[in-house]
Amino acid sequence: MTDCQIDHALDELKSHGFGGAIVHPRPGMVITYLSAEWFEQWGYALDAAKKREMKLYIYDENSYPSGFGGGHVSAELPDCLGTSVSYQLVHKDQLKTKEKTEKWFDDISQVRVFACEKIAGGKKIGEKIRLLKDITQLPGNKWAETSDWFIIMGFVKGETTGWMAGFANVDLLRREVTDTFIEKVYQPYYDHFGGEFGKAIPAIFMDEPAITGSGVYGTAGSEALPYSYWFSHEFYKRNGYHLEDYLPSLFTDSEAEWFVHTDKEVRHDYYDTTRELWVRNFVLPLSKWCEEHGIALTGHYMEDDWPRASAGTTSPNIMANFEYMGWPAIDMLVNDKLLERPNEHVGLIMQELRSAVNQFGQERCFCEAFGAGGWDSTLADFKRIGDWLMVNGVNFINEHLTYTSYIGARKRDHPQSFDWRQPWWEQFTGVNDYFGRVCALLSQGHMEQRVLLMHPTLTGYMRIMDGEPSGLVVKDDLAKTPDMRPYYAAMQQLIDDQWDFDLGNEDIIKRHGKSISGRIQLKNQEYQVILITGEMKNMLQTTVDLLEKYLDEGGHVISLGIPGGYVEGRESHVVEEKLCHHKNWIMVNTPYEMSGKLREFLNSRIEAEHPFETGVEHMRRVLDEKYNVYYFVNHSLGKVKNVITLDGRQVKYLDLWDGKAKVYPYQEKDGKVSFSLDLDRYESAMFLVGQPGADESEPEINSADETFSKPAVQDKAEIPVVLDKIQAESKNSMIIDYCDLELDGRIYKDMCALFAGKEVYRHRGYPDNPWDNQVQYKRRYLDSNQFGEGTGFTASYRFCVEDIPEIAELAAEQGQQYEVMLNGKPVIWREGYYLDDLTAVADIAGMLKKGENIVVLKTDRFDVRLEVEPVYIRGEFHVVPREGIWTITKKEKLQYGTWIEQGYPMYEGAVLYSYTFSKEKAGKVIVSVPKMETTCASLFVNGIETGLVGVNGNYLFDITEYCVPGNNEIIVRVCGGFKNLLGPHHCADQPRRSAWPEMWRQSPRFGRPRADKYDLIPYGMQEGIRVFQSC
Repeated sequence: MTDCQIDHALDELKSHGFGGAIVHPRPGMVITYLSAEWFEQWGYALDAAKKREMKLYIYDENSYPSGFGGGHVSAELPDCLGTSVSYQLVHKDQLKTKEKTEKWFDDISQVRVFACEKIAGGKKIGEKIRLLKDITQLPGNKWAETSDWFIIMGFVKGETTGWMAGFANVDLLRREVTDTFIEKVYQPYYDHFGGEFGKAIPAIFMDEPAITGSGVYGTAGSEALPYSYWFSHEFYKRNGYHLEDYLPSLFTDSEAEWFVHTDKEVRHDYYDTTRELWVRNFVLPLSKWCEEHGIALTGHYMEDDWPRASAGTTSPNIMANFEYMGWPAIDMLVNDKLLERPNEHVGLIMQELRSAVNQFGQERCFCEAFGAGGWDSTLADFKRIGDWLMVNGVNFINEHLTYTSYIGARKRDHPQSFDWRQPWWEQFTGVNDYFGRVCALLSQGHMEQRVLLMHPTLTGYMRIMDGEPSGLVVKDDLAKTPDMRPYYAAMQQLIDDQWDFDLGNEDIIKRHGKSISGRIQLKNQEYQVILITGEMKNMLQTTVDLLEKYLDEGGHVISLGIPGGYVEGRESHVVEEKLCHHKNWIMVNTPYEMSGKLREFLNSRIEAEHPFETGVEHMRRVLDEKYNVYYFVNHSLGKVKNVITLDGRQVKYLDLWDGKAKVYPYQEKDGKVSFSLDLDRYESAMFLVGQPGADESEPEINSADETFSKPAVQDKAEIPVVLDKIQAESKNSMIIDYCDLELDGRIYKDMCALFAGKEVYRHRGYPDNPWDNQVQYKRRYLDSNQFGEGTGFTASYRFCVEDIPEIAELAAEQGQQYEVMLNGKPVIWREGYYLDDLTAVADIAGMLKKGENIVVLKTDRFDVRLEVEPVYIRGEFHVVPREGIWTITKKEKLQYGTWIEQGYPMYEGAVLYSYTFSKEKAGKVIVSVPKMETTCASLFVNGIETGLVGVNGNYLFDITEYCVPGNNEIIVRVCGGFKNLLGPHHCADQPRRSAWPEMWRQSPRFGRPRADKYDLIPYGMQEGIRVFQSC
C-alpha cells in the first residue's frame, strides 16, 4: 500500500463508524513481511491512525495459524516442525514388505507395528482390536508369520505448503518455538512501537493457534494425531508409561495382554498432556509477554471441534485458555446463521466465552465476525448475527475484513469486504454506530449469574479418532461422538427460559473454584445452584471433591441423567454410587423439568406472561446499585409479543439507533415494573431499569424528551402513491470469466481465467498462483521474478453485442501491463479505475461491433505479479442471454421484478425506486416497504435518509417529520452485491452467505457455462410501497 492508500482507507473507516483497524497480512501480500519496509509502512499507518484518533492493532502472523511467523520460525527451527502419528489397519495381503530374504526393518516412517486380530462389536476405524505382539523390530518379511492383521503406526513428517510460506507448521508444544515466535514477531513490534503499546496499539491479535501435527486444518487426515518423539518423552515423564505401547488406543478400542492402562485412560492422558504442554510452553509465555509489555493479548483459537479435543486440529479445552487472554475472543464465520432456524449449536462457544469473562472479569469480550460470509451478505445479516454475539457477551466486534486490493486472487480471499466499494457502504455507518452503542453499554457494569452448568469438555478426551468431520463454527454440526445433543438441549432450555447461568469449566474450577457455605465461588462469580447432565462422563478428581464438599455444605445439584463413570479417564463410580445418592442431589428427566426445578431454589428475574419461543435471548447487566440494563434480541421464527415483569421502579427505552433515552410505558407495583416486550423478528431492544435507589431527577434516567413508539397502520387510511421511475444508480456490468490462452506455442480454448492463470504459472516454474492462498517467505517470489522477453502470454476474451451502446468501457486488472487490443484495434486507457487503482479503464463504445467481439491482452514478458483474471464490460446497456450466451443489448426501462430478468444479471450497484404522493392534511404518515431480495434497502423522504429496511425487522416507517404539505418524494434505494459480478458463479451447491477460495475453483476448466447456469441472486423489488395517513 502507498501512504495515500493508507490515508484513504483510514479516512473511509473513520467516517463510517470504525474506531480502528487490525493490520492483517494475508495471502497475496507483496511487501516483505517483517522487513524494514514493512515496519516503515506500519509506522506510517500508526501515525495516520493517531491523527484520526483511531487505534491500530497488531496481527501476529502472516496469514494463519499463529506461530510460524510467516516462515521465519519454521526456517529457524527445522527440528521443531509439526509431526504426527498415523493409524493404519491392514491385512497381510496388503503388506508391501514381502521380501523373501530376511531383512531387518529399519524404516523411520514406522513408530510401531503390531500384529493383531479383530474382535466383533468394535467401532469404526479399526473396530475393536486385540494386539497380539509388537513386531516393530521384526524384519518385514517375517510379519505375515505372526498374524493376518496388522496395525501400522506411521510417523508423518510435516507437510510443506505454500500456505505456510513453503514450510511445514511448527509444533506449539515446544517452548523454543514460542520463544522464537516472540523473538521474530512480537519483539520487533515492541522495538519499533513499544511506546504506543496499551495506548494507540491496545492489543495484539493471534489467529487460530493450534497443535496441528504434520498438517494444517485437517490436511494430516482423520487418522492422524500430533506426535513426536520429544512429546513421547514428555508424556512418559508425566504419566510414567510409554505412549508407543498404547498408540492404537488413540484411534480404536483395543486390548492387549501387556496393557496396564485402558483405552480411555490413554486418551485422557494424551490430551491432558497435550494441553499441559500447550499452556505451559505457548499460551502462558505469550500471555506473560503481553502483560509485561503493556498490551492486551486477544485473538481466537480453533473452536470448531468441541468437545472433541482433536478433529481437524488439536485444541483441547479452549475455554480454559480464556483465563490467559487480556481480551478473550472467538470468531464467528459465515453469515447464514439464524436464517432458517432460531438457534445454532455454535452458540455454545459464545457461552464458553461469556462464562469465562464473567468469571475473570476482563474488560473486553472480542469476536472476529462475519468472515467468509460471501459477497451476498446483507446488512440484516450483520445486524442479526451481531445481536446474537452481543447478547451472549461480546462487547467488541471486529468486522472481518477490509480489502486493500481487489487484484487477482485477493478478491476471492474469504469475502465479503467492509469497504467503500460496496453499494451499502454509506448505510453501514448506521449499523456500525448501532454496534458501537450496544458494545459501549454492555461494557458497563457486570453480570451476576446464579447458576453454574457443568461443561462436559473432558468427556471428549475419551473419544477415539473416529473420522467424524469437524464443523461446529462453519457447518453448525454438533459432535455425535461423544453425543452432546442432550447437553445442548439442556443449555438451550436455560436460554429459552431466560435463566442467568454460566458454564463451569473443570480446569478453571480446579485452579479457582471454592465451595463456601453451599455456594461455588469462581473468581468474580458466586453460584447458588449447580446443574449437571449425563454427558459429563469424565471428570477431574478435583471436580468430584468440590461437588462433594458443596453438597455437604448444603448446596444443591440438579442432574439431568446420570453423570460419571470415569475420573481422569480411569473407571470410577463414585459419582453415580455416592454423589448421586446425596440428599441434595436432585435427579430430573427432561430439560424442561430441570428448568422447573430451578424455580424451587431461585426466583426467575424475568417473569413473562407466557413462555418465550426459542430464539429470544437477553442479557442483564448490573451498572450499580441503582440501575440495571436489559438487552433483548429476537431471532426466533416469528414476532414476540409478551408482557414481562422485572425488579425495579422505573423504565426507559434506550434507542440504540439514535442514541436517545426515551419514555416507555410501564406499570410499577411493589418494587416491580411490568411492560410490554413487542419485537419483530430480528429486532432488538434495550431498557434501563431503575432500582429502588434510583432517583427520577438524575439525568441518566430523566434524559428522555420523547416517547418510543412503533409505526402502525391501524386506524390509518391508505393514500395514493405514484411510481415515477426505476433507475440504476451506476453503470451496468458484465464479467467475461473465460478466455483463449496462447502460451509457449499452445492454445487453450475457452478456458476459465483462473485456470488459465494457473497454467501460466506452471509453465514458468510455479506449482500454482503464488498469490492465491500462499504466503511469500521474505522475497522469494519477487526475487524469482527474473524473466526475459518471449516468456509472456496472450489471453483473448470473447463477448457478444446485439446492440451497440453509446457508453461502454473495458476494465482489466493491471491493464497497463499489457498490450491490449479490441477487435484488432489498440485500446487506450483513460484516467480512473474500477474497484482497484490497478484495474485500468478504457472507453470502447466506438470500437464495438455487432456480433462477436474479442479483447486481447498480450504481454511479451512474464511477471510473477501478473495474474490472469476475468475482464469486465461496463456501460449503459442490458445483458441478456441469447442462445445461452450473455449478450449486450440496448438499455430498456426497468420495472418491478428481478434485475436478472431485466438485463442486470451481474449488476453490483443500487437501483432507485422513486415515488411521489401528496400529503393533503395533518396527521401521521406511515410507509410500508415490501420485503425484497437485497443486501441493503434504505428509505429516503424528500432527500433525507430515514431508515434501513428490514435490518431491525422493520418494514413500517413513520415519516411524518420528513413530509411537507403537498407533493412529497420517496425513494427506496435497493442494493445488489458483488456476488453476481465476482461470484462464485459455478459452485455446485450454490452457497449463500458463505465464500471460500475453493468455491471459485469449482468452475469448469474449459467451456464457459451457459448463461442460465450462472448462480445469481435475484435482487430487486417485486412490488411497490404503500403509504398510510391518519384519518
